[in-house]
Amino acid sequence: MSINKYRIIDNSDRFIGRHVVACQSLKKGDLLFKETSFASIPVTKYIANASMCSLCCKEMKQVPNTTTAAATTTGNSSVDNNNTSNNNNNNNNNNEGNENKVTIARVQCSYGCGLWFCSDSCCNDMVHQLECSFVVKVAQATVDVQNDLSHSLLVLRILLKKNILSELYNGGVGTLSVQQQEFEKRAPQWLEQTSRFADRFIELLQEDKHIDPTLLSFFTKQEIINTACATMVNSFASTKNSIIVSNGFFYEAALLNHSCQPNTFYSIQNNQLQMRCIQDIEQGGDIFDSYVDLLEPTFERQQVLLQSKHFYCRCERCQDPTECGRYLSSFKCPSCQEGWVSPIISYNEKDNVLARLWRCLGCRQEQNDRIIQQLKGIDQLKQTINEKKWRVDPNAYLEQIGSKMEEVQSMMNESEAQATIASNKAMKDNLMQSNRYLQKAYECAVICYGETNENTVLIKNQIKKLTTPN
Repeated sequence: MSINKYRIIDNSDRFIGRHVVACQSLKKGDLLFKETSFASIPVTKYIANASMCSLCCKEMKQVPNTTTAAATTTGNSSVDNNNTSNNNNNNNNNNEGNENKVTIARVQCSYGCGLWFCSDSCCNDMVHQLECSFVVKVAQATVDVQNDLSHSLLVLRILLKKNILSELYNGGVGTLSVQQQEFEKRAPQWLEQTSRFADRFIELLQEDKHIDPTLLSFFTKQEIINTACATMVNSFASTKNSIIVSNGFFYEAALLNHSCQPNTFYSIQNNQLQMRCIQDIEQGGDIFDSYVDLLEPTFERQQVLLQSKHFYCRCERCQDPTECGRYLSSFKCPSCQEGWVSPIISYNEKDNVLARLWRCLGCRQEQNDRIIQQLKGIDQLKQTINEKKWRVDPNAYLEQIGSKMEEVQSMMNESEAQATIASNKAMKDNLMQSNRYLQKAYECAVICYGETNENTVLIKNQIKKLTTPN
């Protein structure tokens, strides 16, 4: 634990609670800490297609097959010679020759659980040896109650490690919040489904007379529910091209409070997390991470935080209708033609209701339902933009955006169209702001990964596309 760079402070304020402050002055780019997850697991898709190691979450590389199978197999190792074009839409040329085919070197457990690993070392790891006989029952229980396989396997792995590495668990992730009462209030259906999974899994265990009673004692209904809740609140996702590929249960990372204007940034490689500073932090200053997509507007960010983390964010950005000058959800007022219509967001904690009122910050005029419908059209346009399909087919992507713009325009009458001229300026300003976000992302990528990393180069190329005239 990086005790020299930060310290943990317990606070009785329920809006702040336990938080982390810097023990020394930190500079942008400084490594705050490195951490190995207590347990990690690929998401269900990558468990099913065996493209990531089920233990360390390492990506299983594809190897060119020019002559014969290039993979060396030992022990339980195997080589999958299936055509992989169905899993890669960018490589769907059905050439007759073997020069473009690939083999995937990977290791499958030979004891019947069906999981795949990147090496014999991971396959024979103590953790998997313990969980192996339970995997099929977890899978059966998830099918029976329609639960998520990846999350269920993560719970299984944590419960086993908790009992065999109790000191490590109790001194780390075991101290993190469970928040079952919050799930009862905000996500009762998910909690009920988790409860049914626990019942079914325990039922399947009790039917098996060959399971060691000592191992059977590791699983109680309440322990399963507590662990499921804790991982939902405190796990961290690893992403590739904006898609979640795995989840890890980290202790140090979970200690950091959230802000929509964070001063740190984390990256995950396999089951290793690095937390770095993206701003200078003074000694004694609070250290913040972000739990949400920072390119989302305030209302959408608050929805995610309430649903998944069970709190209403009160950071400076969320309290400002303009999002500290970003105007991500604002448009030019059709009434006064000068002010910005921005969302005034409120939260009724008693009824757990998040509300949004659209009001001009200049003339204070509230907008009617027709304007809101236009906003929904603009929201759909934003979603189209955020799909990032320019990576696959730029021409089709631009055509789709153009059609969405026509739909938004068609909802407006003549007087409203005048306001749209100003709205287009706002959208242009927002695109400029998005470019600033890309510039910031590029700076962070250079710090965290280096200039030649593929992610850094991807961001740099996109900035070039946005700023270079056709």
